[in-house]
Amino acid sequence: MLKGLTHWFSTKQGTSTAWSSEPELLAMDTEFSQFREGELLSIGLVGVGPGIAPLEPGCLPSQSLDARHAFYGEVHDAVLWQRSSDFCRQIVLPQFGRVPAARCSSLRELGGRLGDWLLARHRPLMLCYDYKLDWRFFEQALVVAGRWDALKPRLMALDIADATTSEACRQAAAETMQAFAGGPMSQHHALVDAMALAAQWRQASEPVRLSLTAQFIPSQDSEATRLARQ
Repeated sequence: MLKGLTHWFSTKQGTSTAWSSEPELLAMDTEFSQFREGELLSIGLVGVGPGIAPLEPGCLPSQSLDARHAFYGEVHDAVLWQRSSDFCRQIVLPQFGRVPAARCSSLRELGGRLGDWLLARHRPLMLCYDYKLDWRFFEQALVVAGRWDALKPRLMALDIADATTSEACRQAAAETMQAFAGGPMSQHHALVDAMALAAQWRQASEPVRLSLTAQFIPSQDSEATRLARQ
C-alpha cells in the first residue's frame, strides 16, 4: 500500500539519514468559535499507525503528551471566547484547562508549537480528519506561525468521513466517548474527538483503508493562503 507513497515522498525530500520515508498516520480534530467566520479554539492529534498503542480512554494525558504520539493545544483568549457561539461557551470551553501544558495565549503560539511538534517527527505525515474545516484551521494555524511552508511538502490530507461509517467504526467511536463520559473531558474536546476518530479508522475495513490511502491528496495552499501571499 505504502510503496507509492514512499516513492512520492522520497522524491520530495531527497536522501537523509534522519529522514524516514514511511508515512505516519495522525487523526485530527479541532474545535472552533463559529461555523461562519470562526476561529480556532483547540486542536488534537493522535497517532493511529501500526505499533502505536492508543492513548488510554478516560484518563488525562500526562505531562509528556507532546513527546509521545499525540498533541493537544488550546487558545486561552478572553476576547475570542466571548465572541464564540453559545455552544462553544456551554460545551467546549468548560473542558479547557484539563490537559497539562496545553494552554496557548494565541493562535500563533498554538501554530508554532504544533508546527515544531510535526517537524520534529522527520517523516511524511498523513492527517486524517472527518470535517473539511478541521484541515482549514490546521493549515491556518501553521501559516500564522510561519511553519506551513516547511511542512507542506511532507503533509497529505485524508478526509476519512465516508470511510468510517460502518457499524464497527461507529461502535469504536461510541466506546471511546463512553470511556470519558462523566469525566473532565468528553465529546467536543478536540483530543477526545481525535481519539474517537483514531478508533474509527482502526476499525475501518482493510480494503477501504487501502483504497483511500491510495488516493491521498498532497497538501496545497488553500485559497485563503494563496490570497494572503499576493
